[in-house]
Amino acid sequence: MEWWDGVYYIIKYIGYRIIEGKGTNKYFKLLNRKFDLYINFEKNTLCNKAVYTIESVKAKKRITFWLGFREDVEIDSVKINGRLHNYFKLYTLILPMFNYKINYLVIDNLDISKESRYLEVIVSYNINVSNHRDDMSTILENYITDDEFHLYNFWYPILGNCINIKEVFEGIFPTPEKCPYEINLSMSQDGIAAREGDIIKKSDSNYIIKNYNNELNNIFICGGRLHRTSYSIDNVKVNFYYTSSRQQYYRKSQEVLFKGIKYIIDTLKSFHQEIINIYCLPIIAGGYGLKYSIIMNENYFLDSNTIDSKHKYRLVWHEFIHHWWGSRISGSGKGKYLLSEGMTVLFEWLTVKHVLGRNIFDLVIEDAVEEVLEIVGFEKSISNANRVPPFGNVIIYNKAPLVLYQLFNKAGENTFIKCCQDFLKEPGIYEWEDFLIKLQEYSGLNLVNYSDKWIYQKEIPIIKENNYEILIDKRIDKEKQFDYFDYKVAKYRKDKNHKKLLEWLLHNGPLEEFWNKYYYYLFICYLNNNDYEKANWCIEQLDIKRDKKYYWEGMYQKAIYEYKQNNIKKSKKIIDTVLNSSYPIKNLRNLLIIYSKIEDCAENIKLIE
Repeated sequence: MEWWDGVYYIIKYIGYRIIEGKGTNKYFKLLNRKFDLYINFEKNTLCNKAVYTIESVKAKKRITFWLGFREDVEIDSVKINGRLHNYFKLYTLILPMFNYKINYLVIDNLDISKESRYLEVIVSYNINVSNHRDDMSTILENYITDDEFHLYNFWYPILGNCINIKEVFEGIFPTPEKCPYEINLSMSQDGIAAREGDIIKKSDSNYIIKNYNNELNNIFICGGRLHRTSYSIDNVKVNFYYTSSRQQYYRKSQEVLFKGIKYIIDTLKSFHQEIINIYCLPIIAGGYGLKYSIIMNENYFLDSNTIDSKHKYRLVWHEFIHHWWGSRISGSGKGKYLLSEGMTVLFEWLTVKHVLGRNIFDLVIEDAVEEVLEIVGFEKSISNANRVPPFGNVIIYNKAPLVLYQLFNKAGENTFIKCCQDFLKEPGIYEWEDFLIKLQEYSGLNLVNYSDKWIYQKEIPIIKENNYEILIDKRIDKEKQFDYFDYKVAKYRKDKNHKKLLEWLLHNGPLEEFWNKYYYYLFICYLNNNDYEKANWCIEQLDIKRDKKYYWEGMYQKAIYEYKQNNIKKSKKIIDTVLNSSYPIKNLRNLLIIYSKIEDCAENIKLIE
């Protein structure tokens, strides 16, 4: 994006702020919402009649509703207390920097004195589903393809919230208020619906869906013609839902997967369900852990006679653990991610250790430590963590669980787990310090200063002061860290300037300490310059004896490169090797997608024996 594009978006953003004015949740309280939603598979459209009961806290003439991300929206009508209201306008906002579209509806000229303090606002509208299939769209991932439909986070309309520049950069987007919520769902063909709360099935194409305890419960899906396979773990029934084209991929998954699920239930306790529903769908995201079910990217269940990637089970375990950490217990305040994603990843790792073995567990820990140390110059404290790429997730999914794992080792396994079991007995929203106080009571340890060092500070210590500490930066020459290769790579990951990184790499030559990493990024730079011969030569320099991480990440890139060059047999052979290795490569999901495409066309092109 050129600088003048940025100026254009900022000007448009300022214009939006002027238009939006004071139509925010500050002046209106949401009491109830009810949707009559019709999904048309043939036309790729959503038709919704959204009914809101709103209390006017302060006499204001304007309300703003957000109406979806990246879609084309048409407003049929607006009614206020049963009467047509013609003073409204639909706007489209392009968020600065992201070139990302959001639709919002401004309803104006409200006469609160005449209309009374309570308003019934009815917005009838249509959305043409955009079918954007990329990670950014998982903010609100909708698509309709063939006989399949998926809708993630059906929030809109949302009673308006201003978004300011700071919130945009922090990855904060509008969310609805908690209130009673009901959807009357109808579909143009048969399907199933699954979400948090209660579901009443009226027919194969009509469902009534309600939330529980006024919670947001904001993940809702439905899919045409899904199949089901059921299994049992002790007294718990596990239902797999999947598309018919994926039925062959569920042969070898169960034993290892269920062993992990049983370990999680036995370890965390407080599990009162008799049924676990796992929905395996062609979503872009990896998965979503709900209170009563799990939504998974179907590619994680890819199965064949030649691969058995153990790491494909980890995401299912991760999302299942969210039943406790994330759904049963939610975090707030400073360090909120520790009680949601941090704890979830920690117990995912412990499941890996119990089910897959110590060797794979050690590789996972080693990789997580390296990920944190590699963002030198762009560190962030856990207390100020956010999901903004490229480094937000490193703090949340690597640094936070590593800090918890240190605490796990300091307190001792039995003490830490018993404390967690006790803490999980009372569902609710807690702050990080609530858990730390509980652990201090259980362990008898003085943990008063633990947060100051590990949660509120962004710097990684360079000296190991205690045996339980593993997140230590042992790299030499810390005073010159900004000349370090790690900083150059971190800056490249942030700016995506291949030219600058290539110049620096060629000027400095191969670095013994970073041999595989050096040639890995040199490969990336040459690949972006379409210099395939030099890129291929770089991959040949990788040596597994020097560094496992960038050896296997390099093999992953090599497999993608060969696939794009239509060297299908070669690509498949490399993917087989990578998936059967024990190393937790970063983008397993994408590799499985490529492998899936190769497997799907194998019978026709007869490339796989």
